Amino acid sequence: MTHISLLRISGAGLLLGLSQLAAAESDLQANPYRPSVGSPATLPVPGYLEVEFGVANANTSGSNTKTSPLLLKYAFNDRIGVTLGLDPLTQVKTDSGRTRGFGDGNLTLKLAQPIAEGFNIGEEFSTTLPIATHDLGSNRADQTINFIVSNDFSGFHSDINLNMTHYGDHQDEGVSQNAWGWSAGLSHPIVGKLSGGIELSGTGQRGTDSTIQVLESVGYSLSNKTVLDFYLAQQKINSDTNNYSFGFGITHLFAK
Repeated sequence: MTHISLLRISGAGLLLGLSQLAAAESDLQANPYRPSVGSPATLPVPGYLEVEFGVANANTSGSNTKTSPLLLKYAFNDRIGVTLGLDPLTQVKTDSGRTRGFGDGNLTLKLAQPIAEGFNIGEEFSTTLPIATHDLGSNRADQTINFIVSNDFSGFHSDINLNMTHYGDHQDEGVSQNAWGWSAGLSHPIVGKLSGGIELSGTGQRGTDSTIQVLESVGYSLSNKTVLDFYLAQQKINSDTNNYSFGFGITHLFAK
């Protein structure tokens, strides 16, 4: 066999391999965690960076808070990954004035365990990064452990989260340094590339009021790798105070 024939065969093999790789990458899917309170048990596509960015607006009694959550997600394989959350710009407006600055961050180790087709469990171990400026965050790191169950059935996707947080800084007198939270979300395609979801969530902490929230969201897939979202949420505190929030954002998987 001549050198020219070998080169032709090698070239054909290389082109075939590249075309198969391109086809495989074209089938990759983004795995949005936002805008839900909870997260799915599954990880993003291993070996690729996935980024989420959004803008959120929350109205509470006597104040308005605007944030810009940024989340970087990376999975080493289908069972272990990490996320890094940042808040490049936070603004809190009250009757006494307005404060702008950098919000706290968070670092999470995420573990996933497939149980059956469409059924997964997961664990998250998170720590707050107390990097906020102008007293817009915590002075010390808070640690959270979160347990997740995700399931696909009859075209629906569900995520159930149960977590416990230990606050690093001292709470108000009579308030526990430990708090718990939960969330249960359900999503389903609506039509075409449009999908919708609803989530109930709540928090509890001894010595302070418990909360419960309902969040409704809509997602639109621009492509397999890019998903837009919009949400509205209503939070009730101690059965007589209602807080409202809304936001929008994007999830993008960086693959060729």
